[in-house]
Parts: sequence; structure tokens; C-alpha cells
Amino acid sequence: MKWLPLLTYVLAAPTIAGSIMVALLTMGVDNRMLIGGTLAGFVIALPVAWLVSKSIRNAIHG
Repeated sequence: MKWLPLLTYVLAAPTIAGSIMVALLTMGVDNRMLIGGTLAGFVIALPVAWLVSKSIRNAIHG
């Protein structure tokens, strides 16, 4: 199950980055803020993916 953190990151990163991007586009920020916010979303997704995969692993293995 070593692939589980990677799989959860692949699912979580675009979701979080996309949500931040939509929020920033709604606020009407410039391109630098948009790129920075999107990159921050990909970084924020790392611990989120780790926690979700840990939770799934604990649920499967008891």
C-alpha cells in the first residue's frame, strides 16, 4: 500500500489548488498572486494526502 499516499496526493492536489485558484479569480487578483496561490495549494495538499492515506490505511487494517 505504498502507492496510497501518491494516489491521494494526485486526487487532493488539483482539488485544493483549483479551489484556491477559483477563490483568487473571484477576488480579481493579479497573475503573480494567482500562481503563488496555486503553488501553495499543491504544497498544502502534501500533508492532506498523508493524513487521508494514513486514515484510510488505519480503517483498512484496523
